Amino acid sequence: LLPILVARGVRGAIIKIDIEGSESFVIESGSRVFDTLEIPCVLMEWIKVRRYPDRVKVIIDFFVKRNYDPKTRSCQLLNETQHITWSDDVYWIKRNVSNFC
Repeated sequence: LLPILVARGVRGAIIKIDIEGSESFVIESGSRVFDTLEIPCVLMEWIKVRRYPDRVKVIIDFFVKRNYDPKTRSCQLLNETQHITWSDDVYWIKRNVSNFC
């Protein structure tokens, strides 16, 4: 997908990841997309992910390393250590994006 986006001159995107608990696998293999494109927001379904602590760690580490904060639909900051209590949808918002929330 990345070569197609680059060839078409796409410089940024908003992403939704909803693959029934396998979100961490996309994160592990998709780092080049985040390194190449400006992605201000990633909407991620959290219903099934929260059941897998090892996958949760991969996801949180990935986004924190890239300066994203986990937030609710109403832009409230979520506590990374209380990820089991997060709502069903999590919005990863890049810190350097102004006026997104």
